[in-house]
Amino acid sequence: MSIDSTTAPDAPARMVCEMARGVHVTWPGEPLRFIPEGTRFFVEAWVGDGWYRGRLRDDPRPMHVNASCLGLPCGD
Repeated sequence: MSIDSTTAPDAPARMVCEMARGVHVTWPGEPLRFIPEGTRFFVEAWVGDGWYRGRLRDDPRPMHVNASCLGLPCGD
């Protein structure tokens, strides 16, 4: 985990994490996409109940990822 967001140009990231385990995500009208372990995730906000909102480097659409997938604590 890194607190430096300089590796994410034009992103208001609060921290940069690497996925601790792979996750599957979907966006409306698109097929299921697998995001592998080790992928950088740019965290923008804590949304509560164990979830963070952020984005991938190659996709500006916001997505929610559970803290456990990022190797982060799940508490409020």
